[in-house]
Amino acid sequence: MAKLEAKIAESGSSGKLETKLQKAKDNVTSINEIIGDLNSSSSELNLMGSKEVTQKFTFIELGVGTEVGYAEKVNDVITMGITSDANGFHEAVHGYQIHQTGGIRQSERLNVEVPAYQRQFSFDSSSVTGLSSDWGGIRGRSDISRNWVMGIRTIDGSYPYMRGFNSKEMKVLLNKLRNK
Repeated sequence: MAKLEAKIAESGSSGKLETKLQKAKDNVTSINEIIGDLNSSSSELNLMGSKEVTQKFTFIELGVGTEVGYAEKVNDVITMGITSDANGFHEAVHGYQIHQTGGIRQSERLNVEVPAYQRQFSFDSSSVTGLSSDWGGIRGRSDISRNWVMGIRTIDGSYPYMRGFNSKEMKVLLNKLRNK
């Protein structure tokens, strides 16, 4: 970036140089967000595993072919069922959220999924970019939004975060949100 800024200062601005500079700045921002996510995950996992925390946590590896993981608190144990290492980052976010708040209400579901998918993306972007959402595809961490989560569709065509919605209803809802 410094080279581009120096070149612009020396020879004047051009659209091409400004575009390159902006792209470099965007890349740095993206890298910083990813580093922040991974540091947050590390801190939360360390806290969850510390001697000072009396809450019990456990991870369970789910069987091959299992499409989604889960996090739940039963009998004072927070269990995170995971389908892959990347999904482990996702479910660990929920485990920490449950630890902090005592549980996740259905009305909060979309909002708590955004940071979980962002962390999963930061660990392994391909584990998230391959998901199908009627909101559209994602190319970067910042594309993961409440609306993107709302539109996630499973292999069987159902919407795990918008249970009861069919494809037509989802398209109408997402188009209304796009046109706001």
